[in-house]
Amino acid sequence: MSSFITTISAVLLVGCGESQQSATPEETQPAEPVAEDAKPEAPKAKAPDISIHTAIDEGNIEAVKQHLADGADVNAKAGDGTTPLHNAAVYGHKEIAELLIANGANVNAKDGIGRTPLHY
Repeated sequence: MSSFITTISAVLLVGCGESQQSATPEETQPAEPVAEDAKPEAPKAKAPDISIHTAIDEGNIEAVKQHLADGADVNAKAGDGTTPLHNAAVYGHKEIAELLIANGANVNAKDGIGRTPLHY
């Protein structure tokens, strides 16, 4: 019985001792990143002065690219329910249509009378 008590006492003493794996001050890291590590966001491109629908009607692919870079909704509907992809199809702007589709334009979007861009 005394060897059992001795063993338990030894385990308790070893378990209560100071941990040898504690981090030294040089190894500690801040909980939050410091400001000098922060990187500024890249500036967004300025949206053109014309709407994305008008830019497409006119075939102005650079203005369309600027709208997309600025986060324009490629499925935004005009008053008649058409989307930018409808306009690109109506005016035969294949390159703009491809750009819109590559940026998530819905090829099945219906306009005010139920037509999709594929109807054009």
